[in-house]
Amino acid sequence: MKNEQLVSIVVLLYNSEKYLKECLDSVIEQTYENIEIITVINGNCKDNTEAIVKEYAEKDKRIIIIKNHENSIITEGLKLGFGAMTGTYFTLLEGDDYFDKKAIENLVCNMIDDIDIVTGQIVMIDQEKKTIKMVSRPDFDIMSSTDFLKIFYPYMDYLTHGKLFKTSLYKNIQLPPAFIGHDMLLVSQLLLNAKTIKNITQTVHFFRRHSNAITNSHSVPFSRLETSFICSLTMRDIFVRKQYCNDLEVKRVFETDMLRGLASCLISGKGSFYKKYKQDVVKLLNSDALNNKKSREYLKSWRGVLFVLDIYKKMPILANIIIYGIDFIRKILLWIKKCL
Repeated sequence: MKNEQLVSIVVLLYNSEKYLKECLDSVIEQTYENIEIITVINGNCKDNTEAIVKEYAEKDKRIIIIKNHENSIITEGLKLGFGAMTGTYFTLLEGDDYFDKKAIENLVCNMIDDIDIVTGQIVMIDQEKKTIKMVSRPDFDIMSSTDFLKIFYPYMDYLTHGKLFKTSLYKNIQLPPAFIGHDMLLVSQLLLNAKTIKNITQTVHFFRRHSNAITNSHSVPFSRLETSFICSLTMRDIFVRKQYCNDLEVKRVFETDMLRGLASCLISGKGSFYKKYKQDVVKLLNSDALNNKKSREYLKSWRGVLFVLDIYKKMPILANIIIYGIDFIRKILLWIKKCL
């Protein structure tokens, strides 16, 4: 294949030693060769991630190494990677995932006419590379960014995985410090800067789901859950400013996803969360989304989420007492654990 436009591939790495060679091999062996590989290494890495990347960089001059600072977080790594991009298009990869060999070729071939984003199929795999499922998405060919937003949240398509973006879309992007929720915030803003999205049927990205993934864990630090909620509030402000919330369907699906994140904070967070964000919480609980049948069905699919939201809406005082009690018990258990 004749290579034309340069594609920037930003690879985020954090303690990625176990799967890193598979990840990097999948990038350097792409059938589309006109790529730059920007590896961003988290400064807190405790394994041989950096040594492995340096070994590969000596053999392939397309690899660029960026070291994030010691106390780095994901969004800071993203900014560093984006700042180094020189390609016409870009995509992202994490150190425990990998590309199909023809991923970039298939994505670039479909970046035609006025297409701003090409999204391919994602296969979710376990730690042994066994397929868990295909990430579901309604079938479509070309769609406007506004229409895509309506399926974006309920189908969990806010992942950065499996998408090729025009680099020109990365402008005026807001990325507050966050460990969780950055995918939604980043891709939402790229969508708002785009006009048309094309979907292809080819599998491009293999996404490894860990049994102890941070988004699956019930012991996720509250500070990380809070940053995810802040990302949602930031996105809501952007939606309002760009008048996307005038579209009631876009507004509903976005608020539905916000409610899911809110429930996680209410369940796992501290009792002070409700007090700190009371105005935003009350507004969400009284939104049309929580009363919408379709939204309630989606929220019901997440264990315990709908129940928690309904309790907070009807009896916030009782709900807060329960949360304060859970937080108190958690502190007692931590104290006992330290004493043992």
